[in-house]
Amino acid sequence: MNTVGVVRKIDKLGRIVIPVEFRKSLGMQLEDSVEMMLDGKYIKMSKQEEDCIFCGSKTDTLVYKDKLVCSECKKALMRGE
Repeated sequence: MNTVGVVRKIDKLGRIVIPVEFRKSLGMQLEDSVEMMLDGKYIKMSKQEEDCIFCGSKTDTLVYKDKLVCSECKKALMRGE
């Protein structure tokens, strides 16, 4: 994993700016959702994915082993397809 460090200040409203290089690398666009998780003393941020990793469906998705899967693909996985 490449580790790139950038320092940013928190503004009066508690906001920080995600560097453009990071946004480009992650394929982030305006209005994309970002997921934040607290992991000990670290804040982990990632672009929130909303599509099934198998078929790309945006509807009826659920998290399965940290990945989004739609109900139809989950059924196919359960059948061993």
